[in-house]
Amino acid sequence: MSPPIPVTKKRGRGRPKTGIGPHVGLRLYPDLEARLGAWIAKQGESDLGRPEAIRRLLDEVLPPLEAAKPRSGRPAKGGKT
Repeated sequence: MSPPIPVTKKRGRGRPKTGIGPHVGLRLYPDLEARLGAWIAKQGESDLGRPEAIRRLLDEVLPPLEAAKPRSGRPAKGGKT
C-alpha cells in the first residue's frame, strides 16, 4: 500500500491583506494635490509619500479619542431609563 497523500491547507482567494487598518480611497482635486505636494516638499524627507503625509496631517489636526467607556446596554444600578 502506498503512503497517504499529505493534506495541505487551502489558500484563501484574492490578494493577501497587507495593511493594518482598512483601505480608504481618496480623490484629491488638483488644488489640494498641489498643496499636499508643497507640504511634503517642505518636510525635507525624500522618501515621504502621500499616504504617510496624509496620516501625519490628520494626526496633527484631529484630537485624540477619549478612552472608550464600557457600555453594558443596561442602566446603572438605581438609575432610571
